[in-house]
Parts: sequence; structure tokens; C-alpha cells
Amino acid sequence: TYAGSAGDTVYAPTECRALEGSEGYQKEGNSLLIYTHVVNTEVLRSSSASECTAATEAACLAMNGTYAAVNASGVACTCDRRTEYLAENPDDMTIHFTHGFQARQFLMTRKRRVTTDTRDTMDDLVSVIQKLDGTPCQVNGRSEILLSDMGPKGIYGSLREWLACAGVDLDQPPSAIDSAADPAITSLRMMGAELHFHLHYSNVDGAYWPKVVCYITPVVELLWTSTYDHQRSFSVPFGASESTRTRHNFGVSVHVKVDGEVKYFSIGALITGIVNVLVIMTIPRLLIQLFIEHALGATSTMYKQAKCTHFDVNQQLSVAILRSLLPVMAFRGLVGGNFEDKADTLPDIPVGHLADHLKDCFARQFGDSELQNDDVKHMVEMVCKQAGKKAGEKVTSLSIREFQTIFNANELVGEECLAAQLHSSRTARYMEKLLSEKVDGDLELAEVDEDGEGSREVSRGRKGKDKGDGPGKKVVNAEQLIEEVTALKIEDRCTEAQEAAKKAVKGVEVVLGRIRAVEQKADLAELIAKSTSQHKSQAGADVQEVFVRLAALEELVQVVREEAQSAVYSLEAMRGEDASRGAARAEAAACEETGKRAQSSEEAGAESPDGQQPPATAVNATMPDKAALRVRLPSR
Repeated sequence: TYAGSAGDTVYAPTECRALEGSEGYQKEGNSLLIYTHVVNTEVLRSSSASECTAATEAACLAMNGTYAAVNASGVACTCDRRTEYLAENPDDMTIHFTHGFQARQFLMTRKRRVTTDTRDTMDDLVSVIQKLDGTPCQVNGRSEILLSDMGPKGIYGSLREWLACAGVDLDQPPSAIDSAADPAITSLRMMGAELHFHLHYSNVDGAYWPKVVCYITPVVELLWTSTYDHQRSFSVPFGASESTRTRHNFGVSVHVKVDGEVKYFSIGALITGIVNVLVIMTIPRLLIQLFIEHALGATSTMYKQAKCTHFDVNQQLSVAILRSLLPVMAFRGLVGGNFEDKADTLPDIPVGHLADHLKDCFARQFGDSELQNDDVKHMVEMVCKQAGKKAGEKVTSLSIREFQTIFNANELVGEECLAAQLHSSRTARYMEKLLSEKVDGDLELAEVDEDGEGSREVSRGRKGKDKGDGPGKKVVNAEQLIEEVTALKIEDRCTEAQEAAKKAVKGVEVVLGRIRAVEQKADLAELIAKSTSQHKSQAGADVQEVFVRLAALEELVQVVREEAQSAVYSLEAMRGEDASRGAARAEAAACEETGKRAQSSEEAGAESPDGQQPPATAVNATMPDKAALRVRLPSR
């Protein structure tokens, strides 16, 4: 027995009817309604008195209808007939569907569709039918359907099989499914229901990876489900009478719900994510930088300049070359001003000596408060640790190499990098040659000897390019003369000549001493000339006189040098030709006499009367640059 009620309406179908074709279902879009219970209401209306007769009333009653006159005169009448029945075997109706997915991430789209014309490209999709608890459920004999197993009909099964996977039967009372349902309804066929196909896509399932799997889960929801169908004016045996039919269809409504989780690697998404993270991370830095560069006044100006520091490789290399001299020269000063020996032969600096220098260095910063021994010791300890000294090691001194390592610790261009960059045997790569500035070698540099020392011209006179030097004019180099004469190695048979040469050297040293004294006097006279304007002319004359005497002395030094060199040549000739010792003694005596004459000439020059001046060419030939300016001061 099938019965039920909804509000004031009572339903009690008494028969089953077969619904042919589209009479048994209604499809709109993605929704499908399969009829299980139908209620038809037919109304026959006539407005003619000739048709509203007793025969008409009898015919209405014969169809189980209700006859009624519209008005008292009987001019119009109606016949209402209500029929109610169940659809015959609706649960045997087959439901077909195809499915696919579309996964979106950012602006990229990846599509998968199961259709007859694209299944060849969908070989990685698997359909699995399961119950609500996750257990497999067979529909049409299969619970797992591969793309290759699908025919043109897609996935299909009867309504009974789909409802069974949802745990529901049409003859089952709703109260057995949901305790809150009306127990007066005896069967699910009476009220209908909603059948949802829940499709969940995933490609992270370990059982099917790397394929994409679609889990199909049928779910039933208890609802009064129905549609209305209204028809008007169709032919009836009453001739021209008007009729309407209203059809109320109850059944199972089918819907599809889709969700899923599809993951795949995308290089574009990875790059976009990295860029987004980097951009977001730089926002705080940019805000702080903006604040520092514009909100701190004069300090902001310094920050801007530091931010826009220009870096030139060649400039940095040049700075590094000159800066590499600083630690060596500083170390030479710390070990007593030793500027003659090679750097590798310099003695180590004791840590006590270093501590004393640190006290002197920080004396101004600390003012009257003297540094404590512990403070100085801490400074020295920090320096020693940077030099590579290990904990517990007794440190007594620092070598020059350790000193250089500490000094150049934070340099952009270190010694190793500098040596590798400027090594003559290094082969530059193509791009380096193309983009780097070239050193053309268009500078004329002094020659460098094997010891690494440049040829020096220690001269008190002008350089060769200065005005007043004649062609072929020799510049007196007294120190070099002393070195050359002292370095002579004369054999024992020429000892007397060697002694004479030494005396000549002493004479030269005396002359040089007097030259230095004259120079000091000239500097003093210049200071007086600058500080006292009223004695300017007299001081200028004194300066002129001093440099006149200086020129005369330098001429004498040149003569001494030539005669000493002549003595050396004579000694060499004596060694080769085995000359007599008397000749060597005579040459040495001549050198000694020349030295005495130079000394007496200097004394005589000091007593010369005012106004007696040698030719201007002699003065210009030996006068230094600054001295030339001093000579011209009085004339102006």
C-alpha cells in the first residue's frame, strides 16, 4: 500500500502506469527528474446550455469525475477528474553521464575532459565509484572504470544501482533513512528525492599516482521533489467544450557536484612565487631606505653618497697598489725607522713595543685618563688573534707578514687578487680584453734594477728639463761619488793610493757638509724675507749671494770628482801595467792636494766682497727649482 500526505493533501495512488518515452522523465541542463508518482487533474468546462445536460453529468460520473453546475440556471457546467498513479519500473531507467575537470592556478589552465573525441588524450583519468563510507560500489558490474573501458555512452547504470550505492531503495519508507521524516509516507516513491553525484578529482592518491582519479559517490537527500505540467484546450467528447489538464510529477532529481585537488609542477608558477616573495621581502627594506635617505637631514646626504659609490676596477687596482705600501712603511717605522733592509729581513715587532705605540695613539682620545694595562692588553690580543694566533699560544712578537694580513683584512682588492690580476704571465679572457681599460705603456718610466730599486738622481740642482741646463751638463751627485769611491777594491800593492783616495773622499764630505750649511742658511734667509717685509730687498740680496757661493762650491765638487775618478783610472792602469808605486803615490797626492784646494777655495769664497757674482749661467746650471725662484725675487 502506497500512501502519504503533504499538508492538507493526501496521496493514495491505486495503480501503476507505464510512461512511454519522455513522459517518464524531464531533463533541463545538467538536471534530470525521473518520475515515480504522477497526479493528473483534468477540468472540463462548457458554457452551452445544450451541453450541460443529464447525459453530460452521467458521463462525468462514469469517469469518476465530479460534476457541478457553474450557475443556478445551469447554463454552464464543469467536470473535474483527478487520477493518481505510480510510474511503472522507474528504477530500471538508465542514467548516462560523462565528466571531466578543469584545474586553475593563477592565470594558467589545465583541462581534462572525457568525451568520445578526446579520450585518446585522457589516458591518465580513472573513475572510481564508491559508497559514502569509501568502499567500492559496482554499477553495471564495475566499480573502477578506465578511459579505455568507456564506450560512447560514458559511465552508465540503472537508477536502482545508483540508489543502492547511496544506500537507498525507492520502496523504502523515508523514516528508515532519516528519523526526522514523516512516518505517514510509506514509500520514497511518493515524495521523491534528490540524488547527488559527488565527483572528487585528485592526482595525489598513492594508489593511482601519477594518474588523475575521479571518485564518484552517490548521495541521496530526502526532499519533496516534483514539477508541474499545465495543458489547456485539447479535444474532448464534449465538442466545443474547453478543457485543461494539470500534471503534478513526483520523482528522483539527479544533480552533479564537483570538487577536487589536482597538483602539478609549473615552472611559471614557481618563478612567479619566488618573484612575489622577493618583492614582498624588499618592501620593508625600501621603506627603511626611503626614510633614511630623506628624513635624517645631513645624515641622509651621507647615506645617499654611500649608496651611490662609484666603483672603477682600474682605479681600485691603482689604489690597492699604493695602499699595499702603507703596512710595510708603517712596520718599518714601528721597528725603528729601518727603510734600508728588505721587508723579509726586518725584525719582528715585540708586543710590548706595540702596546707602547697604542698608548701613544689613544692618548688624545682618552685625555687625562690613562689607558689601563688590561685595556691595552685586550687591544694587542685582538690584533694577535686576527694574525692567526691560536688560543693558549704564547705571543711575543708580530712579523711583517702578519702585520700586512691584519692591515689588509677589509680591502676590496687584496694582495693575492692584486698579484693575480697584474701578473705578467696571466692570460686575459676575451670579454675582459674587450671591456677592460687597456694600459698602453705610453709613459716614460725610470729603469728598475735587479734589486727592484729605481735609478735615482740625488741632485741639489735642477732637473734636466728645467730652464738653464745646457746640453751635456753634468749634475753633481756627491753621495753617489762617495759610494763609488768607497766601493773600490784596491790591491795591497796600492795601499798608499787607497789611503790618498780616502783622504780625497773626506775632502768631498767636508765640501758636502759646507754645501748643506749654505743651504740651511739660504732657507733661513728665505724665511726672513717672507716674514719681514721691510728687509725684503736685503734678504733677497743675501739669498742671491748664498746661491752664488753654492754654485761655486758645486763647481769645486765637480772638479774633485773628476780628479778622484782620474786617480781611480790611474790605479787601474797601474794594476794592468804593473807601474811603479811612485806614480800611484803621486796621483793620490794630487787628489789630496785637490781636496785641500777645494777647502781653501770655499773659505776664500766666504770672504769675497759684496757685489762680486759669477756668471748667471753657472748659477742656473746648478740651482734647484725653489732656488731659481728665490734669485728672481729681488729683481721683481
